[in-house]
Amino acid sequence: MTFLALAFVLAAAPAQAEPAAEDRARVELIERVSRSVVHVKAEQWEPLAVNPPRCGRDRVFDDMLDSLGGPRKPEEGTGFVIDSARGLVLTAAHIVDEAKTITVTLPGGTSARAELAGLDVDGGIALLRVSGSLPALPLAEREPRAGETAIIVGWMIPLKSVMPVEGMVMGDAPGAEASPLAPPFAKYIALDAVIPNGGFGGSPAVDSSGKVVGMVSAIYGRDYGPGSLTMIISAAGMAKDLAQLAAAGRISRSAIGMKVDCPKGNCFVDSIDAGRQPLRRGCVSATHS
Repeated sequence: MTFLALAFVLAAAPAQAEPAAEDRARVELIERVSRSVVHVKAEQWEPLAVNPPRCGRDRVFDDMLDSLGGPRKPEEGTGFVIDSARGLVLTAAHIVDEAKTITVTLPGGTSARAELAGLDVDGGIALLRVSGSLPALPLAEREPRAGETAIIVGWMIPLKSVMPVEGMVMGDAPGAEASPLAPPFAKYIALDAVIPNGGFGGSPAVDSSGKVVGMVSAIYGRDYGPGSLTMIISAAGMAKDLAQLAAAGRISRSAIGMKVDCPKGNCFVDSIDAGRQPLRRGCVSATHS
């Protein structure tokens, strides 16, 4: 083929082949959702704390060790815009909990600082505030039923790209709430989708209409492999909490607010919930039965 003929063929070829008719709706859905998805990176601090902490005058030394800590490996994941006017991004609480600074990468590759607008560790959700105007994803008002299709669109950290994973809704998963690491007030839904390891926490799971039915929170079973399930927090179940979180920055629940640890029979207060930030650890008198 001559150079002139080759040039004619290339000029006549379409810039990008159109997807097959049966794939077109799914492709357009993923492209639309991707415009609202961001990468979240939270820098965290690792204190040089003594465990358990000591009482009395020695506690001053423990507090000094806390301040002399250093940065640890940052937490990374995905978030998605739920309110364009206020620049609110929803993500998983475990990604930004205890974060010193939060950076988001917007569609197109631009990075920007984000402000923590609300954190609910017990519910597994967090809200970030970013500048700029990105399209928001609508939240579903109903629970998805077993057998429905859900598409997860998340940020794949190693490949630095937004990627989709398709799965089927398997139904409610109240047993996942019994896990020691699971947020106790999150309502879980199981998907048979196997997500890749690397940044899908906080990703939206959308139905065929583009509404968010849940947010990726955890993996159940074999980590990131055959036989594992993806656990999403129900969007319909978190609707009221999101409204309160956006307004007040926290969720008000009735609780004593004190976590106690008792290694080898010596009990101490691990943390006291004083709003969004825990107070420093201290000692407490307790007896074992």
